[in-house]
Amino acid sequence: MTDLPEINSLVYVTLNETNFRSRIEDVDGPLLSIGAPIGAGDHEVPADDSEVEVFWTGLRARYVLPVRMIGRTRTRPARWHLLAIGEPVRQTRRNYVRGGGGGSVELLPATGPAQQASTTAEIVDISEAGLRCHIPDSGLEPGGLILMRLRLPNRMMEVAGTIRSIRSGEQGPDSELVMTYEPREADAQAIRQYVFQWEIVERRRRLGLG
Repeated sequence: MTDLPEINSLVYVTLNETNFRSRIEDVDGPLLSIGAPIGAGDHEVPADDSEVEVFWTGLRARYVLPVRMIGRTRTRPARWHLLAIGEPVRQTRRNYVRGGGGGSVELLPATGPAQQASTTAEIVDISEAGLRCHIPDSGLEPGGLILMRLRLPNRMMEVAGTIRSIRSGEQGPDSELVMTYEPREADAQAIRQYVFQWEIVERRRRLGLG
């Protein structure tokens, strides 16, 4: 079997199409123990013998592992005990979870005069691999190199990428811009955490919890 994450590695568990954060507590061959996922109490906890997915990210890809629930420890620290029932499947960044709509991001060409004005855009969704946003007429063109400046709760980042498409919006004057990039691992982790927190807020909103 492909090597599993090391102890204390960050992982996510997918339940009902929602991702919950956890950490590897122990690994023994195909057996894994993880911390009871944060926020999973909002959903029905999987029964013994039920199958779920665990995933983690590397520098260039995400790895998804099918597992079977074989038990849980309820005393602190609470843990889930899982049995790997297949090999980790490598997925490219295109498959990464997206979210975080509604925030703002600053864009400016990566080439040209240093004093060139930036454009503020509204995020539609973002992932570790790319950004989709609504942007007013700015003179940007597909294929151009661009800098994304994004302020997250715990990090200010500047990531260079490429504009893949700009399409006229169906409503209003703004266009939809899609860019891709390969951030440094620290920036990728910050984006993961941002999307994770956004998912929690959206889930609570759908449940009417604020």
